[in-house]
Amino acid sequence: DEVHLYGGNEKQIARIKKAIGLDKRHVVSEGVTSLDLCEAAALKLFSELDVNKSLIDGVIFVTQTPDHFQPSNAAIVHGKLGLSTSVAAFDVSLGCSGYVYGLWLAHMMVQTGSCKNVLVLAGDTLSRCVNPKDRSTAPLFGDAGSATLVSVSSDESNSYFSLHTDGEGSEYIIQPAGGFRTPFSNETEQESVDDEGNYRSLNDLYMNGAEVFNFAIKTEPKAITD
Repeated sequence: DEVHLYGGNEKQIARIKKAIGLDKRHVVSEGVTSLDLCEAAALKLFSELDVNKSLIDGVIFVTQTPDHFQPSNAAIVHGKLGLSTSVAAFDVSLGCSGYVYGLWLAHMMVQTGSCKNVLVLAGDTLSRCVNPKDRSTAPLFGDAGSATLVSVSSDESNSYFSLHTDGEGSEYIIQPAGGFRTPFSNETEQESVDDEGNYRSLNDLYMNGAEVFNFAIKTEPKAITD
């Protein structure tokens, strides 16, 4: 359905699909947010697993596309789901690593005994952050929401997490405008075109694919074997 964004070039679309290994991406309808997706996922989880939601005592909402700066998505969805007021609820602003961090936090909350049932919601609507005329990002970023319940168990089993951070390459994947450093403005919405014919403004998500790829192949294998 997005062939028009590439000049109707079916061969170019086929090359992109082969390169990234994806045949399609999911994009939300107008007005649907990551909170809506995760709320629906939570309700589905409650129904299919017959979860007693009154026993949930923790909510972690992992997203970089919240409904508002304030209040947090975790607080809003807590109210929508009708959970107990004796709940620790907070957002985590992370992208690719976000789900792992959400599981890690939930695991620690359960392991320390501070919580028994932690609902981890992870979702984003990143299709809203990319310029559809930017081939380096538009085919890669779609929209989704998930719900996971991490609960205390009588089984004696260990969980292992390997977490790392390298902020020196932050300029390689960034949405330059929209925060307090560079607020949205008429100037930031002006589009420019790069040498490869990709259009984007400072309002759009930018990714240096080569640098991100090089970082991944150099560091991720080592992190996995740690």
